[in-house]
Amino acid sequence: MPIFEYKAYAAGGGTKAGVVDADTERAARQKLRKENLIVHKIAEVRGGKRVKRKKGDGKPGMLQRAKDARARSSGPGPRETEIISGITRQLATLLGSGIALTESLSAIIDQSEQRRVETMFRQIRE
Repeated sequence: MPIFEYKAYAAGGGTKAGVVDADTERAARQKLRKENLIVHKIAEVRGGKRVKRKKGDGKPGMLQRAKDARARSSGPGPRETEIISGITRQLATLLGSGIALTESLSAIIDQSEQRRVETMFRQIRE
């Protein structure tokens, strides 16, 4: 199992550094999040040396995919507009009631009926 070296912010504004073992970088971040740590930097360590991660691994990032999709389409259809307005209202209500953004996004993910919407909000939450 890979080992990841991290620097994170702890509750109260302190910082914490250490190592965590997990299958993937995402799993390592989730473990740290469960310990109420906000990850600032994380890198895989092999043989005492950090593994350099290739930027993007040849895949376009989420922002580039969004730009490409916007360029291909003429805009959202009536169904997409209805979904966007509903999610926006729900998010505004959750945030207005004092629920944290990450918890609000988790609620939207749990309640989403479409896999595409769920995937998109999972990426936004990460």
